[in-house]
Amino acid sequence: MKTLLVLLTVISDIMLIFASVSHTPRLKYPRKQDPQPTSILKLNNNSNIPPLYADSEMQIHLHQHINQNISPCTNFYKYVCGSYALKNIPRDKESVNHFEDLSDEVTRMLHSLLDKPFKNRKWNEVQSFVNLQSLYKSCTNR
Repeated sequence: MKTLLVLLTVISDIMLIFASVSHTPRLKYPRKQDPQPTSILKLNNNSNIPPLYADSEMQIHLHQHINQNISPCTNFYKYVCGSYALKNIPRDKESVNHFEDLSDEVTRMLHSLLDKPFKNRKWNEVQSFVNLQSLYKSCTNR
């Protein structure tokens, strides 16, 4: 049991390192001068829709769930949250949140890292990584 806890801790640490280094989305600052402060990132480049701004990934995540087909004056809740359930709540779950989404993404990344040989061939020769993969495969019957 103690070995399993240590293994899970090591796997979690590796997963967080890979997630933060290789899959960090990059946002670009607008090139032209906007009336907004320069620290705010441009979200929408579509000329038909007024420009939207965000200064964090969470705001971008929340913006993706706005249902623009509904007027905010008619039903504000459906306007703000209308697309979230359609896009994010699987049929087998009753509810989800942003942190569950991140956890699921990190778990998928971890599985993809441990299921196949590492892209960097040097890592395939490091005994600790070889042991980690073989232990993972033995625990998952693969």
